[in-house]
Amino acid sequence: MAIIVAKGWIYTSNIVNKWVYNGYFHGAKETIWGYWNYEFAGFFYIGIKGFRGLAFVKEGSNFPKDTIVVYMGFAASVRIKVDEG
Repeated sequence: MAIIVAKGWIYTSNIVNKWVYNGYFHGAKETIWGYWNYEFAGFFYIGIKGFRGLAFVKEGSNFPKDTIVVYMGFAASVRIKVDEG
């Protein structure tokens, strides 16, 4: 089963530390079983919980291939795994 990954960057911090993720990554907090559509069923990898904020979406002409999504806000917890490959 393939893991669907995101591409981009995440900047997150708390009072003591700062983290920057750049490249390909997926959530590492927990997994849930779900359906993407009728042809794909599998696990979804959650990386951010308790998000409060805004999402800015720019759809490209070849949606969803060239869609840009920017999230700005706060989260209760974040755990991301960077894909090495």
